Amino acid sequence: NIGVAGEFGVQGAQGNQGSQGNQGAQGSQGSPREAKQTLTDGATVTWVIGSSRNAQVTLAGNRTLAISGASNGDYGTLLVIQDGTGSRTITLPAGSRVIGAGATTAITLSTAPSSRDILTFWYDGTNYYWNLGKGY
Repeated sequence: NIGVAGEFGVQGAQGNQGSQGNQGAQGSQGSPREAKQTLTDGATVTWVIGSSRNAQVTLAGNRTLAISGASNGDYGTLLVIQDGTGSRTITLPAGSRVIGAGATTAITLSTAPSSRDILTFWYDGTNYYWNLGKGY
């Protein structure tokens, strides 16, 4: 004799899903700025790239720029300030290429007393590629 099967009970309601936890705070990003390096004026002005890629110099005579420690991919920005006399010149390092002038170590700066020019470069391990912003 086969008996009649009993009915199934009613299924209970599904429980609520727990709330999602809060996302952690994003870590702070390092500052993209570098301190400005004030270069010492002299017959040869030496810029140590490892100290800072941002530098400035006030020219009190006609000068030659030397860059120390540059490696492939390095770059930098140099603020050149004329002294109270003006008409000072700076000769770029060997291997320099200036926008619009090609391979040269000569660059024409602003000549007015106290005028400011911004020179930027990128180095490929052999050549320095220079841009010049004049008359600030």
